[in-house]
Amino acid sequence: MYTYRCVTAQTLENDITAFELEPLNQICPFIPGQYIELTAPNLAPMPISLSYVPRQNGHLSFVLRHDDKHPNAKKLLPFLHSGQPLHISEAKGHCTRNNLPRFEHLLFLAGGTGIVPHLSFLQEALPHIHKPITLLWGVKDPQDLFAQAQLDAWQVEYPHLKVTCFEGMVHEHLSQYRALTNTVVMACGPYQMVQKCWQYCEQHGLPRKHYFSDMFRQ
Repeated sequence: MYTYRCVTAQTLENDITAFELEPLNQICPFIPGQYIELTAPNLAPMPISLSYVPRQNGHLSFVLRHDDKHPNAKKLLPFLHSGQPLHISEAKGHCTRNNLPRFEHLLFLAGGTGIVPHLSFLQEALPHIHKPITLLWGVKDPQDLFAQAQLDAWQVEYPHLKVTCFEGMVHEHLSQYRALTNTVVMACGPYQMVQKCWQYCEQHGLPRKHYFSDMFRQ
């Protein structure tokens, strides 16, 4: 268990807040694509993904949705603004670059704030992966596309990355992908989205070991 405190918290859009934690003792080791469990007094451990590669000073960046469907996240906000110590677990999850099998196409699927772990993965991996990479990001409200400017910049810098952002359900935008045998899919978002996307991918030839998702609920 590692002890951190919040040093910045900024509202991005609607009920989405970006915040940064600094270490108060040891620095938590982290591989891009992983998540941690964050614990505050009188709150159950909350899984949350890191949004960008940790800085050299050990600061960790997160994005938190705190609407009515995420009561734990709403309760966490006062602790973030107070600067009280928070505890985080060891980093968890298998959606990392070193776990990928061979592929010809890498397809990221993101629903809402499910974009967050993909951001840290892409930040680290884009200079090293030169095969086609596609990202589909679906949101309920266009105002929730808080990372679009960063994604646009990456597309300019890395032409093999293609990003499509839209209002709607991610699984409804998969029909353009009919043969998935040489594809690796990384999915993050609401549980039902992840399940529906897997059903489609399985029907179109994707091997189970090529579908990556750390499914957890808040």
